This record gives sequence, C-alpha cells and structure tokens, in this order.
Amino acid sequence: MAKMSRSSTTTSLDEYELMSDAKYRTYVQQIDKALKGFEYTSEWADLVNALGKLNKVLSNNVKYSVIPRRFTVGQRLAQTMHPALPSG
Repeated sequence: MAKMSRSSTTTSLDEYELMSDAKYRTYVQQIDKALKGFEYTSEWADLVNALGKLNKVLSNNVKYSVIPRRFTVGQRLAQTMHPALPSG
C-alpha cells in the first residue's frame, strides 16, 4: 500500500469534509468549467482567456484552504509554459 504523507492525508480529509458545503461544491463546478477552457486552446488569446477565468474562480474562493482538482490545475498552468507555444 502506498505511504501517504501527513499533509496529503490532512488535505484529503479537509477536502472530504468540505464536500458537504454547497458553496464548496459550487467552487468545484466552477473550477471544472474553468479547466474546460484549456482543452481547446490553439493560440495565446485562448490561453489568456482560460487563465483569466481560472484566476477569477480562484480569487473569488480564497476562503478555502484547498484547491479542488489541484493536480489538473497545476497541469494546465504548466501547459502555458510549454516551449512549443509561440512567443507572445
């Protein structure tokens, strides 16, 4: 069985407890919707738009110590740093 660190276990428990909060569930839905914006980006304007939407969702929910879908959020942020993207 994989060994989990205390911080990841605590985060998982915190996230599990937050799922009973309707506002947190709405936050998760907003994150999912913002992440969808990254799926069909083909140029910088699309990425800037997707980043702006994600930033707005995160900024409006700073009261939560847990970022839903944090792994996917990290992947999408890394996507914007890909060297194959045109400069701009």
